[in-house]
Amino acid sequence: MERVTSKKELRKEKLQALKHFSNQTKEKELLEAQLINQLLTSERWQHAQVIALYQSMAHECNTKSLLAAAWREGKVVVLPQTGKARQMRFVRVLPTTLFTLTAFGVEEPDSEQVIEKEAIDLMVVPGVCFTLDGKRIGYGGGFYDCYLEDYRGATVSLAFPFQLGAEDDWLSDEHDQLIQKIITVNREEQR
Repeated sequence: MERVTSKKELRKEKLQALKHFSNQTKEKELLEAQLINQLLTSERWQHAQVIALYQSMAHECNTKSLLAAAWREGKVVVLPQTGKARQMRFVRVLPTTLFTLTAFGVEEPDSEQVIEKEAIDLMVVPGVCFTLDGKRIGYGGGFYDCYLEDYRGATVSLAFPFQLGAEDDWLSDEHDQLIQKIITVNREEQR
């Protein structure tokens, strides 16, 4: 792939691929199970007591089983609430928590139990494109990059193989934050 310097262009391309892939239900479920299993068996997950997740959209790796696993294991689960000017906070959620659909098409929890970022051990960060060395292209709002600026816990992202790019596919902005671990699977290995 030749060098792409426009994150906007690459974001559009990867989002189209994600939406197309979401129609391939069986293969998507197989890859999701492998990604989730890798995360659940990782030391990062095992040692974390407070885990920040996100409510996945239909085209993303489904995070519902991660929520269930965390609750089953007695972990505290927090999900994001977004505000103006790239402001984001994480609130505790329980299996009984209600959700509201935002203008972004994302479900956010109706909770006021804010958990400070210093208490979060592991954050699972969404995105549309990644490199194995931790570069990430999100959805363009900058919420996670702002939040991660002074976050000191562990970060991980789940990526389908086609979401991976090469290190020089795009130029990072100075506010972009690296993800410590990108979990992916090799499509060839699972056939």
